[in-house]
Amino acid sequence: MPGVRLQLQLFCAIRSVNDDLDEDVQNSENKIDTKASNNEKQLEIADRICKPTSYVPAKPSSCMGAAAKSFKSGLYKIKLEKLNITELEVFCEEDVDFGGWLVIQRRQSDSVDFYRDWHNYMEGFDDLTENYWISLEKLHALTSSCE
Repeated sequence: MPGVRLQLQLFCAIRSVNDDLDEDVQNSENKIDTKASNNEKQLEIADRICKPTSYVPAKPSSCMGAAAKSFKSGLYKIKLEKLNITELEVFCEEDVDFGGWLVIQRRQSDSVDFYRDWHNYMEGFDDLTENYWISLEKLHALTSSCE
């Protein structure tokens, strides 16, 4: 029966190696799970710290840029860096000479009296969709960079 004993010893050795391999695989799987979990935690922390910002296009500084998508006359917001204004509402004319015109004075009717003092012209007055004057201060800021 030495053959049976040898087979039994061989079977026990194979089983021992197989058990060791199972333990090694289990340890490796645990390490992989731990690393994956750690990576997920690091990504969550990074997302909290470095929230991705969506692209915000720069505010245009003229009617040419403000009305570039619509090509329609109307109210638009532009930035006026010289006065630190980021949302200056202006009326842009797109129906005359290929558009892009910023309207500084508009008289639709005689409902607004343009006979005003210096302060009114300095500050600007009335409604951009009707009769108005943009203001000397804004006009200066808009034109002073022109050469």
